[in-house]
Amino acid sequence: MKVWVENPNTGEVLHTSSAYLTFVAIDETGKPVVVPPIIAESDEEQRRYRVAGRRHEGRLNTQSVP
Repeated sequence: MKVWVENPNTGEVLHTSSAYLTFVAIDETGKPVVVPPIIAESDEEQRRYRVAGRRHEGRLNTQSVP
């Protein structure tokens, strides 16, 4: 997700922040469910999938440090 702000007087637009969001599928009882994996088809999708995997690995490595 990217957040932008626009100055209404000048029309200047500035990027203020970015974030990656994670969603969890849930069933009718509110419990998480497994969903089919994403199939990255285009070169851009494949690149994004690889980068997301590296971010995920980085978070796992950081969390395991005492």
